[in-house]
Amino acid sequence: MKKIYFILTLLVIYFLPFSVTEASMGRNTLLFVPLDNRPVCLDYAVETMKAAGWNVETPPLEYIAGNDHSGNPDKLYEWLAARSATANAIVISSDALIYGGLVDSRTHQLPQDILTSRAERLLNLKSLGGDPLVYVFTTIMRSPKASSAPVEPAYYAEWGPKLFRMGVLEDKLDLKEISRKERKELSGLKVEIPQAVQEDRARRRSLNIATTELLLHGVESGNFDYLLIGRDDTAPYSQAHKEARKMDILVRELPKEKIRFFSGADQLGLLLLSRAASRVSYEIPMVYVDFAEGKGGETIPAYEDDEIAFSAAEHIHAAGGWPTANLARADLVLAVNTPFDGVTVEASNPKNTGTITEHTEKFVADVKRYLKQGKAVAVAD
Repeated sequence: MKKIYFILTLLVIYFLPFSVTEASMGRNTLLFVPLDNRPVCLDYAVETMKAAGWNVETPPLEYIAGNDHSGNPDKLYEWLAARSATANAIVISSDALIYGGLVDSRTHQLPQDILTSRAERLLNLKSLGGDPLVYVFTTIMRSPKASSAPVEPAYYAEWGPKLFRMGVLEDKLDLKEISRKERKELSGLKVEIPQAVQEDRARRRSLNIATTELLLHGVESGNFDYLLIGRDDTAPYSQAHKEARKMDILVRELPKEKIRFFSGADQLGLLLLSRAASRVSYEIPMVYVDFAEGKGGETIPAYEDDEIAFSAAEHIHAAGGWPTANLARADLVLAVNTPFDGVTVEASNPKNTGTITEHTEKFVADVKRYLKQGKAVAVAD
């Protein structure tokens, strides 16, 4: 039996087949355009797939967004066009190929006609030759609690927290869950925050949503074999959460075997590389998920807006596996170490003392029990 490995770091699931025969792999090549050049998006993804026996080709670094330069969508597309016939599958970040990268998707000054033309050419990737599988991942613009240039428009340095709060209250208003006091607060924020700032924020978010909706046509037409939409930093109440509800209605109308939509951004590239590898090697591994005692699967991680039980299942599906409640049938056990009280905190928080609690000891004992049963086990913390 082929060995399967799952890695979930900071509540991110990565899934791939480990040992694949040459006969099943054909050309054994994946083309990959990452979100940007951060190690979590580029190096870790490529190194993981190469360790699993896959040849992963990426564009020249100067075309890929970095902390000192924007990505080059036209050069990235030219690179893809020149190599598509050599690959089993293409895995691409639409943010890179439309805006230049993740940060560029928030800070660009591009007009809608350019964004539209770049999105539409992604729908024609299969016509480039070689008939590769086409996997696309994109992100819904985040709702940061506090941030500033260069990763956000400059006005976030002054208005970031209040813009986030306004998004929270607008989301509550849309859900009809807002109190009288909160309505008054929302009215005050709309007066306090400069109109030009509000209009720029609304314009940027509306362009992002409109461009993402164009990509949905790739699923409808069959030009994309899979589309993965991630919600960058979000919260149970936020502007991103509000926008996600509209997008979710559209996503539900499309076949679930071709599209998923959940919280996350940096992990999406490796998820789709894993899916591409699983598809080419005809693997659909079964995964049994077990959570630590306490809040467990009902935990909603910081920067997310779904319970971790839902998120874990969605990641497994997106990566090419299948969740199972039957331990005996599972190829892998995914053991998720959630905090007992369901409250996740920053890595630098003083509460992270490193002290081993009785709940941690119980979790470790469960992992040992699965291993003694001969199960492959991955630990998510």
